[in-house]
Amino acid sequence: MVGRVALTDDDPRGLAAADGGLVVSHFTSGRLSVVDVDRDVERDAVGLKLPSRAFFTPNQLDQLTLDPVDPGVVVVPHAECNDDPAQFNSGSTAFVGVHAAPCYKEGPSGFPAVVPGVSRAEVVLGALSSDDSEHIDQPGPQPEAEGPPCPIINPLNRTLLQDVNVNGSAAVAVVADGAVELVVARGSGSVVVRRTPVGRGQDSILGVIDAGVGADSIVLSPDGGTACVFNAFDQSVTRCAVPAANDVESRFAHGGFTADAFYDARYAPMQRDAATRFIGAPPALPEDVVRGRELFHAVDQRLTQNGAISCASRHPGGADDGTTWSFVERLRQSPPPWGGITGTAPFHWDGVGRDMADIRRLTSIGRMSGSGLGRDGMDAIGAFLDTIPAPAPPAAAIAATDSIERGAAGDRGLGCLQCHGGADLTDDAMHDVGTGAGFVARETMTAFATPSLKGLAHAAPCLHDGSSRTLRQMIDDLIVTGRMVGTSRALDPRTLTAAQKDDLVAELLSL
Repeated sequence: MVGRVALTDDDPRGLAAADGGLVVSHFTSGRLSVVDVDRDVERDAVGLKLPSRAFFTPNQLDQLTLDPVDPGVVVVPHAECNDDPAQFNSGSTAFVGVHAAPCYKEGPSGFPAVVPGVSRAEVVLGALSSDDSEHIDQPGPQPEAEGPPCPIINPLNRTLLQDVNVNGSAAVAVVADGAVELVVARGSGSVVVRRTPVGRGQDSILGVIDAGVGADSIVLSPDGGTACVFNAFDQSVTRCAVPAANDVESRFAHGGFTADAFYDARYAPMQRDAATRFIGAPPALPEDVVRGRELFHAVDQRLTQNGAISCASRHPGGADDGTTWSFVERLRQSPPPWGGITGTAPFHWDGVGRDMADIRRLTSIGRMSGSGLGRDGMDAIGAFLDTIPAPAPPAAAIAATDSIERGAAGDRGLGCLQCHGGADLTDDAMHDVGTGAGFVARETMTAFATPSLKGLAHAAPCLHDGSSRTLRQMIDDLIVTGRMVGTSRALDPRTLTAAQKDDLVAELLSL
């Protein structure tokens, strides 16, 4: 392969060379692409959505691995966003600035709002087919022996998990001749040992190994007998023995695996010590930022109920999940908290959050059903968030200098800078811009907090309800039709030509 291949979906992350082609994961869209390496073209793309789970949307696809037994099968750890309106009490019309019901506890569907998953896709002659199994980790009838693997781990299934938390599946290794998956769960800081496939009456969870919050990758030794898990937060490595195929059933018959059964050896933060053969850099972040990063990613009972959800579940990597949620106040898009978020209050689209104490009350307790984190902890999360820079614009967006300059002139003429000016590209105020009650059915609000435009090229869909999938759609549907009100203009937006709209998009993408 010597050329560049344009892919249908954005945000490519993981890469794997399967028998049928080169497979690419797309972080936000929940889809995989397969590239024909001989012809330098994208041959196919497939989503991992489960057909019978209407409200489940897969995303946060990152690392890929191949099944060692069948190298034409790609194994994909990811998240599933469960946007069941009933779970969020969306049938209600009451909303007075305080959320009517917790969102991240068990809903009518039996799942929290975000669940970890591990899916499989087969690559055959440049085409993809996903495993559309409906089996999930929950009590009840199981499939026959040699059934499909479980694509979803329900973190609320205490019958299965007991006191084990599973959050943020980030990487997976397939071992024991394909009979076991070692799933690295970043948020719960563990390696979950799962049986696959699952037979009738069998539990899929065989054991769990502590690796610390922040664990995010796993590699196997050349002989396949040892796994090493890297924790990027504290630069430690957890080493564990890999179960052999003939050991799986006998171990499980005697109560499952334990950490001791795996020769669990966790190295402390790496030192310049020849005995460990690991060299790590000294901590580069202040102590409060380090603590805030762990709290942001962890399943801490003070932040979330049942150990199911972390802050990073909806804001992976300090970004957004690309999902529009069916909250009680109607549809709400997840805004990215990058670019110095604590200096851009009010928070939330309704503008009721003024500081981190309000975020504790509204989000951690009100949304996530946590018991409540103290002020120092919330301030530490804020300190961590403020270290996350807005992503740089795409190279192609920056290169369109002439178009950007023309778009900036149009931006000024349309009055956009009245609300989106200054260093943070927001006036930190609430505005009625004609997109609320009366414009959208069942919307309960009229005014919304002005979002920052930092990193706008990476933050689609647009508007508080995610109703504009692209910037061009937003311009066509709102500005040009005159529906967006509340600004004084030197230009009449309804007179913009197609070229002027393109210039305006170019300027916005360059921010």
